[in-house]
Amino acid sequence: MSIGIVSMIATIWALQEDMITAGDQALCQEKAQGRNTYCVYSAV
Repeated sequence: MSIGIVSMIATIWALQEDMITAGDQALCQEKAQGRNTYCVYSAV
């Protein structure tokens, strides 16, 4: 199982697309690490 986790503080500048892009980046990093792992992207 591959999981990409995103943590962001909601602001008027944070767009939905930014969160989706960050989640995609976290998922790609996780997949590069191998199976059964997770990656957390935090923009805090």
